[in-house]
Amino acid sequence: MVLDMFKEMDIRMKELKAKDKEFDAKITAIEAREQEMNYKLNDLRTRVENSKDAIISTTTGYRGHNYLLSKPILVNVHEANRLCRLYGGYLAEINDKQEFQHLADFSSSHVPGSVSIGVMLGATDEGHEGRWTFLTSGGNMTSFVWGNSEPSRGANQDCLYISTNSKTMMDEICLKYTSVWQWRFLCEINA
Repeated sequence: MVLDMFKEMDIRMKELKAKDKEFDAKITAIEAREQEMNYKLNDLRTRVENSKDAIISTTTGYRGHNYLLSKPILVNVHEANRLCRLYGGYLAEINDKQEFQHLADFSSSHVPGSVSIGVMLGATDEGHEGRWTFLTSGGNMTSFVWGNSEPSRGANQDCLYISTNSKTMMDEICLKYTSVWQWRFLCEINA
């Protein structure tokens, strides 16, 4: 009887050793997959940083948020918002006049020359003329620093911009193919 118990224990020990080897093989496979995923993640981070260098001109911080000012691009507010998402953010959503003043000063000080440049922000009145909402959060915008004759509410002028010359807000079209102005966008990223 004791001998049978030892034989049964020996069988179970062999089964456990086989399961242990199987478990070790699975752990090794998981570790190899983790190493592969880390390599891919680091490669992706490098690509994002390289694209940031190609697209972003300068950065600033304000109240726990980082802001990225792009190099000049063609105007496409929705594509600019997608680029901001690539960096973990969204087109800047202005919550108060102090934030706007900081960003207007920042944008104006990093744009060369005296040419007025529009900097895309993350607000629109498309589909609800005169009521401005944020593109990403969907909330209502309540703080404005409009320039003279703004908002002009011209045909399809449904997106919000900073005018770097006057350091005020203006409404403009969301998609424009022009080389007249050097358009930029401003991303906001929670720190």
